[in-house]
Amino acid sequence: MLLALALFAAALLAGVVNALAGGGLLFTFPALVALGVPPVAANATANIASWPGYASAAFAMRRELAHAGGLRLLLITGVAGGVTGAALLKVMSAQVFSYLVPWLLLLATLLFWQGRALLAWLGRDHHAVNRRWLAVGSWLVSVYGGFFGGGMGVMMMTLFSLCGIPSLFTQNALKIFLSLVLNTASVIVLLAAGLAVWEHIPPLALGYVLGGYAGGRVMNHLPQHWLRAGVVGFGLVMSGYFFWRAYL
Repeated sequence: MLLALALFAAALLAGVVNALAGGGLLFTFPALVALGVPPVAANATANIASWPGYASAAFAMRRELAHAGGLRLLLITGVAGGVTGAALLKVMSAQVFSYLVPWLLLLATLLFWQGRALLAWLGRDHHAVNRRWLAVGSWLVSVYGGFFGGGMGVMMMTLFSLCGIPSLFTQNALKIFLSLVLNTASVIVLLAAGLAVWEHIPPLALGYVLGGYAGGRVMNHLPQHWLRAGVVGFGLVMSGYFFWRAYL
């Protein structure tokens, strides 16, 4: 019971973080590893259990999604990328990828922080959505999300900003939608591969559902500058954590 409560608490926090900025795996993955679950199985179990959280967050932000464009494109790239990333989990060395993760997170955080300045320097119209960049970028981020997923929310919001989507609330709604799509695709592959530790999924899934819905509701009332500062701060913290984990 105590272990189940600990996993529920970790997933509750992870669900809120996923809805606000992404990166909830930072809480559930270490919790599972601490309980003795092997890293690959812990990654798969956390990703499978997170699906209800993304679904509840998307439901909480259904009004924002109804007015957001590009959902069909993200549906295609999210499914393709999620399946690819989950398949890579079976064939690629997780140790090699772990050395790349902190650099990817740091780059994504810095791009999100200075994305508007970069767009101005490049002379791009911030209000003209570049669908080609959006297609390629969302597929690449979805591959990463299907493989691991830690910090993919920061990467997604960076991508949407650089592609010319100005509103942080629209960026976040699209982030939740893409996360749900790619997570659905990757979960199907992970279930077929038999990597899940089923006894830990119920408390994790319940925590993700409640946390995801709560985070989605809170998002509607956050000032945009708070959200931007929160995303950058959380991205820097995650980058430092993964640098420490990979290199120290």
